[in-house]
Amino acid sequence: MSDLTKDWSDPVSPKTARKASPEAGPAIDTRGSDVGSMAAATSQPKSFGQSDSPRAPTPSELAADADALLRKSLETVRTQAEDLKRQSTEWAALRSDQARELIDERPLTVVAAAFGMGLILGALVSR
Repeated sequence: MSDLTKDWSDPVSPKTARKASPEAGPAIDTRGSDVGSMAAATSQPKSFGQSDSPRAPTPSELAADADALLRKSLETVRTQAEDLKRQSTEWAALRSDQARELIDERPLTVVAAAFGMGLILGALVSR
């Protein structure tokens, strides 16, 4: 029987097992132990769009599901936004402390840098 006319409900497919040949040695089953049980459990394929439930969901059920999904997504976004706010506040406090330490360590350097920036910005604005 050729591959085109083969009954594909058979759990052995050409990709999962090989035939015995004198060169290759005995046939080796590479399917694993669960393939046979899966084939028996899925002996009758479902049609496209068919579900396990006997009826389709109503529009109100779909709306309730969409509402629950939206609320869950909104809560996730809120949590992430709060985390980012907390991280940015911590970062700003850390940088502020570093700036205060730098000013305390080198006050004249900071004054000179501010004066130089003032000169540069004044020159740019006057053009």
